[in-house]
Amino acid sequence: PMRGLIDERAHQADAGANWLFFGTRHQEDFYYQAEFEELAAKGKLNIRVAFSQDGVNAHFDPTAGHFQFTPGQRQYLDGEMLKEDNARLLWDMLRSTKDGGQGAYLYLCGRTAFASTVIEAIKQVIMRYIEGETLEARTEAANIMLYRLMGEDRLMLEIFTTYNGPHFDKVKARLRISEVVLHNNDEQGYWIIISGRVYDMNE
Repeated sequence: PMRGLIDERAHQADAGANWLFFGTRHQEDFYYQAEFEELAAKGKLNIRVAFSQDGVNAHFDPTAGHFQFTPGQRQYLDGEMLKEDNARLLWDMLRSTKDGGQGAYLYLCGRTAFASTVIEAIKQVIMRYIEGETLEARTEAANIMLYRLMGEDRLMLEIFTTYNGPHFDKVKARLRISEVVLHNNDEQGYWIIISGRVYDMNE
């Protein structure tokens, strides 16, 4: 789905900047590399890549129009996002236009564990730059900003899991639908039903 989104935006004259943070395990898993290089060479896409299992750095060379790969350390995507230049960029994108930011939209796609680390990295970026004298104040402000981004549909998630751990085999208590409905506010917390299972959606 991200390819279609990037392609659509690349063909819009007024779409604004497009950034892709691409995390994968190995260099050979850098899917659609040639496609991304073509867009990057045309100035239609900015891309950052992190390989978690290969000690390789990837850097796009605009003169050559290709990615250059050099020896380096293994890097997870959250680490790439937290580098100073990228963190500052993300902060500028996350802020609304009325706050001097770009009011960008973020789409996160991947497994649930991966998504959790990326969400935490976004939270760390916000806490790094947001005003607040104490850690507790910055944490609360970061949570509020994250919730607002999701509420405004500016942070959208497409996450999935294939995990069927042993806890699914255990006999679970049955819940009345009325009990689930009550868990739909800040005081009671938030629950959601997916395929007959109740999930606690609180942080």
